[in-house]
Amino acid sequence: MDFRTIKTFFFLSILVYLLFLFNGCSNKIIIPIPEEKIQLWSNPRVNNLNWGFIEGCLRDTLKLEWTGNIAAVDPTSPTVFDGVVTIGTKDKRILGFDRLSGKKLFDFWSDIPQIYPPVFEPPLMAYFGMGSGNFLRFIDIRTGKKIYSERAGDCNTFPILFGDTATVFTLKGGIYTLIPYNHEFLWIVKLKKPIYAQPAMRNDTFWVAAGQEIFCIYRKNILWRKPLSFSPKGYIVLFDGCLVLYSNEGDIKVISSEDGAEIWSCKLNSQPLAPIYTKKLLIIGERSGKINAFQLTTGELFWESDLSDVIVADIIGIGEKIVAITFKGDVFLISAENGKKKLIMQLDERVRSACASDGERIFISTLTGKLICLR
Repeated sequence: MDFRTIKTFFFLSILVYLLFLFNGCSNKIIIPIPEEKIQLWSNPRVNNLNWGFIEGCLRDTLKLEWTGNIAAVDPTSPTVFDGVVTIGTKDKRILGFDRLSGKKLFDFWSDIPQIYPPVFEPPLMAYFGMGSGNFLRFIDIRTGKKIYSERAGDCNTFPILFGDTATVFTLKGGIYTLIPYNHEFLWIVKLKKPIYAQPAMRNDTFWVAAGQEIFCIYRKNILWRKPLSFSPKGYIVLFDGCLVLYSNEGDIKVISSEDGAEIWSCKLNSQPLAPIYTKKLLIIGERSGKINAFQLTTGELFWESDLSDVIVADIIGIGEKIVAITFKGDVFLISAENGKKKLIMQLDERVRSACASDGERIFISTLTGKLICLR
C-alpha cells in the first residue's frame, strides 16, 4: 500500500468519523494532516482567488464513472478535499462520497441549511447556514471535533479560511476575522453597504465590493477604495495583478489590484457567469450560452463560442479545457486555446450548480439530487 493510498484512507476515516460524532459518539481519533502537496477544490471556485481553474488533463471523450444519490433537491455545488467529494443540502445535511468509487462515506445532520458546500483549509472544515439558520461552524478534521458554532449574521458569501483564521462578510457590510479555536476576534471593519459578491483574498489582503465601491483591506486597514458604476455580484476574481468584477446586467470591469485603476471594461449582452483565467485569456460565460475569451490586459476579444442553450452553472477550467454545462444537462468541452467546442454527453438532468474537479474527473450535482462523476 503506497503513501497516497494510506493518506487517502486516513482522511476518509476521519470524515466517516464525523457521522458518528454528530450522532453522539464521544471517542476522538487524531489524524495528522498529510504533508504531500495535492490539488484541492477547497471552495466553490477552487481557492481564495476564486480562479475556477485547476491544473489537470481531461480526456477528449469522457464517460460516466459513477452516480451518487444525494436525495435532496437542488444541492450545493461540490468541493473536493483529497479523496472526498462533499455536498451540502438545503434540508440540513452534509454528504461525502469517495471520489474514485462514488461510495457514500457519510451523510450527517448539520442542523443548518446550506447554499454553499463545506469549505476547507487544513485542518479546518467550515460550513454555514442561510436565513434563520445562519450559523457558522468549524470542525477540526484531525479530531472530528466541532470547535466553533455561532451566528454569523446574514451572509450571501462563504467564509474565507486562511491558516488558522476565518473571515466572514455580511449583508450589513460587516467584515470580521476570527480564530475559531479560541473564539478570538482579530479585527472588524464596518462598511456602509451590503456585500453580495464573494471577495478575493491573497496574503491577508482582501478585495471586497460593498454597494458600488471596491475596497482593498489589509487586516483592518482600508488601503484604498474606488467607486464603481455598478454593484458587483457573483465572485471577485484575482489574476496576475488584475481584479475582475461583473454585474448581473452584463457589466465587466478589469481593474488593478494595486490601486483600483481601471484597465478595461465592456458590456455583455446577457448575465455573466464567473470568469476563469487560463493561457493568458480571461474566459467569461453568459447565461445565453455564449462563451467569450478576452485578452486579460487589453480586453481584446480573442475567440467566442456559442452553445445555443441557456447556461446557469458557472463554467470551470481544467488544464487546456473549459467545461460548460447547460441547464438541461448537455456537457461541453471547449478548447481554451481556440474556443472549439465538443458535446461529450447529454445527462438528461437539470444542472444549475457549478461542477468541481480533481484534475481528471468532473463532479456534477444535479437539480434532482444526483452526484455524477465523469472521467
